[in-house]
Amino acid sequence: MILTATQIEAIKHGEPVTVEANEIGTECVVLRADVYARVKRLIYDDSESDPSEAYPLVNDVMREDDAHDPWLESYQTP
Repeated sequence: MILTATQIEAIKHGEPVTVEANEIGTECVVLRADVYARVKRLIYDDSESDPSEAYPLVNDVMREDDAHDPWLESYQTP
């Protein structure tokens, strides 16, 4: 599989990248192994869940979203 520079940067930042897997005729998602391990534990674990385990994932997503939000300061002003 050959990834573009844009896809490589996305993966470096923990973002998922969708790729076409022509060999099997379907789209696949490429994730860094550490991100996959966190997601896998949340998806496949049948034991009682602890919502606090999702906090780091939510923080990562919010941090990225905030970094690209031109209106962020207006939301934070009382």
